[in-house]
Amino acid sequence: MNDFPLDINLTIVVPCFNEEQSLEDTIKTNSNDANRILKNFEIIIVDDGSTDNTPKIASALSKKDSNIQLVTHKKNLGLGAAILTGARVAKYDLITYLPGDGQVYLGDIVSGLKKAKDADLVLTYRKERSDYNVYRKLLSWGLTQLLRILFGLKYKDYNWVHIYKKSIFSKLEIESKGVFFLGEIVIKAHKQGMKILEAESIYRPRRSGFSKTAKLRTVVNAFFDLSRIWYKIYFARER
Repeated sequence: MNDFPLDINLTIVVPCFNEEQSLEDTIKTNSNDANRILKNFEIIIVDDGSTDNTPKIASALSKKDSNIQLVTHKKNLGLGAAILTGARVAKYDLITYLPGDGQVYLGDIVSGLKKAKDADLVLTYRKERSDYNVYRKLLSWGLTQLLRILFGLKYKDYNWVHIYKKSIFSKLEIESKGVFFLGEIVIKAHKQGMKILEAESIYRPRRSGFSKTAKLRTVVNAFFDLSRIWYKIYFARER
């Protein structure tokens, strides 16, 4: 018996910053997957201040398909800000984000989609990260350990694809605009007792460009965001 289409209406937010080499293929693949897997969908491309041809490519894609729309940031604001922008204009009650670099497509998170109606937040996790060097593996391990030690969280993966109930964005005050946005949502959803489920996802090595999340500046900013949230939760309210 064919499981598809799932009885799901989904907004797919695609944040992108300088992804001219991969964006067109990424959007077309996700659109094909969505037509096969979902009842109804929309794709919101959020161009986060790109300086290459990403805006031009995104604009052309949105003009060809009524299910695709483009929202543009005049300057680069970060992954979290891009996801929030997409969530604000989303018309469906379930929202996910898929990166513009093609490292994961909608078809790769089907196990998470099947759980989405039963949770406030679904965290998909990667089992294999074949293109990760020692530095990136250490960063990922370090984040997982810090969130376990500082916040008591025991999930497998924090910086990968999430699936949200739209209502989560009105219930949680999220301050991080960069990559730690993902961790902050998990911390605050867990603290409020929201239902969080996990599901395995496929991970695809990057075919072009480079990872922005492993840059030293991004890592430092994420660490400061983590520290600020920890202080506010456990100390600021006691003063």
